[in-house]
Amino acid sequence: MLAKTISRTGNYHKLLSRRLNSVKGFTFLEILVALMIFSLGVIALFRSFVIALDRMEYLTHRIYASILLDNRMEKAIRMLRVYQALPVDVQRFDRVDVGPKKINFEQVLYVKPVEDFSDIFQVDISMKWNQRRRVMSMSRAAYLADFGVTTNR
Repeated sequence: MLAKTISRTGNYHKLLSRRLNSVKGFTFLEILVALMIFSLGVIALFRSFVIALDRMEYLTHRIYASILLDNRMEKAIRMLRVYQALPVDVQRFDRVDVGPKKINFEQVLYVKPVEDFSDIFQVDISMKWNQRRRVMSMSRAAYLADFGVTTNR
């Protein structure tokens, strides 16, 4: 009986070693290829995150520039209607705090009469700001009617 037990355990070990030899793990090359594919995916994800942050910063600056332009245009219309004067002297620079950053907006204002119409003026307001070594700009234009307006020059 002892001999049968020894032979059974010997056969068991042979079967177990055959199974272990037949089951193969990943090779070093397969692991390297998988890591390379994974790292390319992480790099693409990181790149898209950086692009999204850049777009968000650009859109934030455009929103502030748009708000400033709309305020300046309303101020020009109000000066024309209430004070009957064209806005010639306007604040040239605006500084906006966006979290820890400060954005400097430069304003350019052009007011000129429209040819062939003595009582209509064209008002062009543009904002310029620097963003990542590029000069960005945005502008608004409107035509304002004269209500007994005199230019303050």
